[in-house]
Amino acid sequence: MISRHHVECQTCGFPFVLRIGVAGGEQGFVLGCPICGVELRGVLYAEAGGVTDTEARGPRLELRSEDFHELPYSDDREADAVAVTVYTDLPVPTSLQGIPAKEAFMSPFLLSTELCGQDETLELRGRIEELRTMRERFFPSLRRALSLFGAGDLERLPDALRAVPASDVPELQAYDPVYRLGRLAAMMYIPLGPIEPRSLAVAEVIDLGVECERAYGDRYQSLLDELFADRGLGEHRRRVVETATACLSAHDALLAPILWECVDAPHRERINEFQVMRDDFAQVAARYQDVFELASRTLAYLGILLNLRHRGDPAKWADGEVRSPARILNQTAAARRAFIADELPVARPFIEAINRRTRNEIGHRLVGFDFRAQAVVDDQGNRVNYLLFLEDYLDAVRVTHYLLGVMEKLTLDRHRGRTPQREDVGLPIGR
Repeated sequence: MISRHHVECQTCGFPFVLRIGVAGGEQGFVLGCPICGVELRGVLYAEAGGVTDTEARGPRLELRSEDFHELPYSDDREADAVAVTVYTDLPVPTSLQGIPAKEAFMSPFLLSTELCGQDETLELRGRIEELRTMRERFFPSLRRALSLFGAGDLERLPDALRAVPASDVPELQAYDPVYRLGRLAAMMYIPLGPIEPRSLAVAEVIDLGVECERAYGDRYQSLLDELFADRGLGEHRRRVVETATACLSAHDALLAPILWECVDAPHRERINEFQVMRDDFAQVAARYQDVFELASRTLAYLGILLNLRHRGDPAKWADGEVRSPARILNQTAAARRAFIADELPVARPFIEAINRRTRNEIGHRLVGFDFRAQAVVDDQGNRVNYLLFLEDYLDAVRVTHYLLGVMEKLTLDRHRGRTPQREDVGLPIGR
């Protein structure tokens, strides 16, 4: 649905037509005034659900801004003014900006069919609708249950799980609540794209735990006790949960990159002819950086377990060095831990994918956002279209699925919780 408004810039006083794609919820957006070029920020609030791909206005919409104010509808203004089209969840062709309002009726969503093809667009619409529905109806109760897991409050987890839709699947009832929570959390990631690579990477960690327990028995559980109690793994788990749920909560930031991934090569080469007009760079960049730091620290914890499995000593590392767990965990340079991923060949490709384009500059606060170009800009003036940055961010959000899986696995191994995997290989249940 496109909401069509007549507004007046508070700086130049000229009116224009503002066309906003309605995604539901609160949408922050930023654009340049088509007359004087100043930065205009606004928020459109719309009740979720019931939107269609048509031009309409309704009482459920609320437009707010301190940079422009809304005017009554006028046929004369519609005939004479220019229009700006804003979507926060779809790429918008720059050719739609600043054209006469009487010509501004093309929908960017219809253009997505041209970008991706009809079959791909239908599949994408299904994924996007599934993500929106799950965010609205499934995620709130899941987030509450995950908060207990993050805090290590496992005694109260079964009660919180009962409030999560689909938690009563009979096949899961015999297993540990942490394992059941993990299966529910994985459902949120299905609309984000291929889930198999992350599932295989978690299976890599499951195999590592099985090998450690078979070879070292109680020594493995004692090492996990030390990591959780004395080496910050409990707090790390809380931060993984906090970051993952923050990323999933802000699901609308994922919609444009989900679509752009599917755009055909000729249109991808013309990326600067498209914009996504969001006003959330600071928040997205912060979450992106958090995922990178959490992935690096997760590597450190897994490296300690890899040392036990392959070298019989948590302090003996694959590069030939001897470092205590405390030393590797206290290192702040992620590059010094990167070698650990060599022993995790399944997880390595998508963990390394986080560190693309502007990640390092974001970490050093050397990147800003140019609202006119809808681009991420470094301190040398190099620009990256925000759509490409959002693609990197989507990859980072997918990594949170893996990080949650690692925390689930290590928590279960610590107390030897019942899982299908432990039963299959004959490992003991309970401590």
